[in-house]
Amino acid sequence: MRGRTIQFAVLVAVLVAVIGSFVMLSGLDAVAPLGVQGTVQVSGSMPSVPSSSTIVGIERTAGDTGADIVKLVEDIKDPGGARSVYVAVGDRSGEPARWLADGYPGFTRSMNTTVLPFGRLSGQDPRGSYYVYGDPAATRAFAERFHADGYDVDVKTDYTASYAQWLSNQPLGVSFAVTVLLCAMLAGMFALMNVKGYAVQRLQGNSDWSVIARDARANIRQALASTLAVLLGFMGFLALYNHASHMGAALALAAGVFAVFLMVIVVAYLIGFAVASRSSMLAALKGRLPARLASGLVYCVRVPAVILAVWAVIYAGMAAGQALDQAEAQQAWATAGRASAIRLNPRLSQDEQDRYSAATGQWLISQERQGRMILAEEGYTLEQLSAFANQTGSSADGTSSLSGDVLMVNSNYLHAQTVQDASGQRITRVPDHGVLVVIPASKQDQREKIENIVRAFIGSQSQMHGVATPRITVLTGKPGQSLFGYGQQNMPNQKTLFHDAVLVGVDSDTGVLSPDDYTAYASGGNAMLTDPDQALVSLREAGLQPFIYAVSSVSAKAAADFAKLQANLRTHLMNVLVAIAILIASAIAAAQTHVRSGAQRIFARYVHGWSFPATHRLAITVETVLALTPILYSAYLVIQSGLRAGTPTGSQSVADIYLLGGWQPAFIAAVTIVNMLIYLLATARYERALAANHSREE
Repeated sequence: MRGRTIQFAVLVAVLVAVIGSFVMLSGLDAVAPLGVQGTVQVSGSMPSVPSSSTIVGIERTAGDTGADIVKLVEDIKDPGGARSVYVAVGDRSGEPARWLADGYPGFTRSMNTTVLPFGRLSGQDPRGSYYVYGDPAATRAFAERFHADGYDVDVKTDYTASYAQWLSNQPLGVSFAVTVLLCAMLAGMFALMNVKGYAVQRLQGNSDWSVIARDARANIRQALASTLAVLLGFMGFLALYNHASHMGAALALAAGVFAVFLMVIVVAYLIGFAVASRSSMLAALKGRLPARLASGLVYCVRVPAVILAVWAVIYAGMAAGQALDQAEAQQAWATAGRASAIRLNPRLSQDEQDRYSAATGQWLISQERQGRMILAEEGYTLEQLSAFANQTGSSADGTSSLSGDVLMVNSNYLHAQTVQDASGQRITRVPDHGVLVVIPASKQDQREKIENIVRAFIGSQSQMHGVATPRITVLTGKPGQSLFGYGQQNMPNQKTLFHDAVLVGVDSDTGVLSPDDYTAYASGGNAMLTDPDQALVSLREAGLQPFIYAVSSVSAKAAADFAKLQANLRTHLMNVLVAIAILIASAIAAAQTHVRSGAQRIFARYVHGWSFPATHRLAITVETVLALTPILYSAYLVIQSGLRAGTPTGSQSVADIYLLGGWQPAFIAAVTIVNMLIYLLATARYERALAANHSREE
């Protein structure tokens, strides 16, 4: 049974390695083609050099350097699910050259990739993302070619930091941390549980290295068999999933991850072996461990186990809350129809962005007046409007205490979504040249304050843009009414349904919002087009295609995001289960080590009638500190968040999503207190067993 402990650690390591390899390559393949040696980001002002000349120059550079370069262009209608890659061949035997003949061998099935010759880019804007295959040094040559033509260039050949940042934001990042700790604990426990066996080996005159070699021989066959079985299963899965595309890269990545886990297992085993070997012969034959070394080793796992369990619970709580928010909004998404968000090109120069921003805003205003643009801006809160009113000196007393969401909409939103007043009558339009404010029934006690801060905001906007302040109509909303916000394209996991939110209706005829405001709203996916096909034709006619590079369905993206969120939630819940299992195991191991290492002292106190708290005072103190520290720190964060929310300097920070609506301390307390109780119960059990057996192990 003890031998299976380290064999299980190896099995867990290889399973996580192959799963991690698959998830990482799938995620990376959805972002860019695999196998990249360098990246060239081209931006800046459009120079006087013709686009065709730049494209020919890049093809010539590819031939001179013997490296291939690929430009990635996202599909204008489905930027998250389809793309085109344009290949300039410098190495006829290279992988990109084969793509032109056989197509791109995608690793993930969620992305459709079309391969085209590089010459097809002639006449198009050269700015964008380019990926180099072959010698990484060739990346500089391509960058110099673009720079010589007058473009701004950003080069990257080392992706370590990018990969680490990406992984840290994925559920897999938590999984890796959990698995590392699990493998370390299993390997260390294997050595500590064999303390009697090691003592017998020492009595027989065997050296430490011969004992280690014996352990290796006893476990290597089973470990190799399980590793081989998992690898064969992984290869078979890839053959069925994507016809074994990029299998070499997948196996190499899995091998690298497995090597890291294996190193952790070996180091943890050697540390455990060193601790077990430090026991005196008599104590080791009785199964006792050196008190300080053993306790130190256990708490080297126990403290990270507490941190990791708290981390896993917080992330799982976030994912669960986001999944519940999105599940609640699924019925509302059915009303979104063909509403589509636009994506703006970030690689233009600042002057071009300013010019296109104003033109795009004017175009969005024209689309609104034709009934083809829905505004649903989710970026405002009552806290922000209150802070704005305070800054302009227009605030009434007590407005700093206001909190809640604000949804800014236009008449087209009211046509598409059902919004009712207190009598149940549907509100279908914003008054001509006016502003509509709908205050929920639950906030009627704050009605005057809300009216004041909205008037202050509208008045300031009117003054800024040199227009007359529009008349403001205030209505009471239907009790219990929810407003559908169409989601934020840049933050897909944020809530979509707003309960008890204040609605502010503004049409472009008031002049309160500038063209730049509309462009800013559109950049977050909050100014949507009802007819994407017509919009594509219209934006080309308006000359906006260099700035607006995609028009994509918000409901299709929301469905894909919801599916991904559900998958992430399952991963997070598994992380929580494993992290809590590690925490429980570490609690039991700590209790066992504590009783074993202080057996004589504990037995003497027991027979002299000492109470349990008095007998284990130091251990209980350490466990109490370990439990209270994360609880108190979390409570401090919640209090600080509440103080920030109540100040006129702004609303809650982005980090507040980790506070789980203020319930973070409760979740952490549940984990840490249960962990402490398990430790105390295990200690009491081992103490009773010790007394029953007169300080000897059964």
